Amino acid sequence: AGLDDDFDPGKCQLLVDPALLNASSDMSMAISSKVFLQHIIAPVLPAAYGHGTTADDFTYDPDDQQVGAIVNCEELDFGGLNTDDGQQIPVKPLIEPDGLRIWVEDSSVLTSIRGLAQLMLSSTIIFSSSSTSPFGYDLSTKTVSLPRDPKPETTANINFSQADAEELIKDSGSPLYVQAYCNLVTGEFAKWGNAMAKDLGSGIGLVDISAWLSTAMSWTACEDWTFTEVGLADALYGHAKLK
Repeated sequence: AGLDDDFDPGKCQLLVDPALLNASSDMSMAISSKVFLQHIIAPVLPAAYGHGTTADDFTYDPDDQQVGAIVNCEELDFGGLNTDDGQQIPVKPLIEPDGLRIWVEDSSVLTSIRGLAQLMLSSTIIFSSSSTSPFGYDLSTKTVSLPRDPKPETTANINFSQADAEELIKDSGSPLYVQAYCNLVTGEFAKWGNAMAKDLGSGIGLVDISAWLSTAMSWTACEDWTFTEVGLADALYGHAKLK
């Protein structure tokens, strides 16, 4: 059986002739990465991101990354940014529409984030982060694991205006403060982006798909199937046998 559509496969109504089933029967199924992203990954994103994020902030682009990806269709706001010692940096990190994408590649779920923040009057910071979460499946608990990437790739670059530089020099009395301030802000943004990438992986974390798989497999005369293998490639695939 195979599914490649945008509806919930749990609503499928498939009929299997009971005469085809016996104690040694088995079956394989494949669910496209599109359905996997839409019905397994997308529902957990609001909780993973927080800050008022809702399901309506995301959509699926079938052409993105050539294989299809979840992208944000609304601006994502992450509130303020504080340094390790509690000092507040006067910026508001934002991921503008189309700045986030999540897609399937090989046997992993990849996440790419690109955003910006306004700093002072006319300076901006562009930040980016990319992480990889390898797919895992626990047969006993029927739980998908997408562990945090321990070393996501993160960058932060500041575009500092002459007007803002002059304002800092005026307030601090030293031109050296401008460079120190830029180093502080970009360093904190790099750490923040790194933490955000890890938090997203943790937010997706262990996705319990037992009920989802059970519903998807609850076809007429097939209530007693049990999965013996589940994996992720170009599609979420599974091999099942009669209990």
